[in-house]
Amino acid sequence: LYYEEAGLATLTDSAMMIQIDGLDSLFVHADTLQSINDTASISDSKILLAYKHVKIFRQDIQGMCDSLAYIEDDSTFHLFGAPVLWAEENQLTASKIELQTRNDEMYRLYMRNIALLTSKEDSTKYNQIRGKNMLGNFKDNDLVRLDVTGNGQTLYYAEDNGVIMGVNKAECTDLIIYLVDNQVHKVNYLVAPSGTYYPLSLLPANQAYLDGFGWYDDW
Repeated sequence: LYYEEAGLATLTDSAMMIQIDGLDSLFVHADTLQSINDTASISDSKILLAYKHVKIFRQDIQGMCDSLAYIEDDSTFHLFGAPVLWAEENQLTASKIELQTRNDEMYRLYMRNIALLTSKEDSTKYNQIRGKNMLGNFKDNDLVRLDVTGNGQTLYYAEDNGVIMGVNKAECTDLIIYLVDNQVHKVNYLVAPSGTYYPLSLLPANQAYLDGFGWYDDW
């Protein structure tokens, strides 16, 4: 349905938007897509709304959520309703996620309220970083840094010659995560850090997962 004077377009049933990029276009799919005029903008831009079973895909990042709003004026995707993003082997979850692009590249990632970064160590073990909020920065479409603010927690498995020997579990109000090739390379603990190292055989079963943990590999 398209209403020219109102600037309103609605698409249903296998609806898809493609944000064209010569090297790596981004696809948005949902049960319903709606394009409306952004009345708050002075540049005659649009807002894209996506409802139910939303999926986004590009080569370097994928995601799912219940609903989405894309604000053309500032090139930001707002993901609502149990949003999940995958960047290579990293899974990112939060109550709300905002992904901002600039010059057709990913620029910043905002994860608000119970943010969690998870990667799979083996079939039953998961490295986890949790915080109240996270701010991510991209370079050449790779996630290179995450700033965690409030209630920072980490759980990481320690290896020796490829064999998992134990678990480092730490808490710190704020921390910075540096990633190389989408893998966690270094963590800086900034405010009041404290931690415990558990030999693998002595890790209590109820200590293996941070609050809010979930692994959505089947998605």
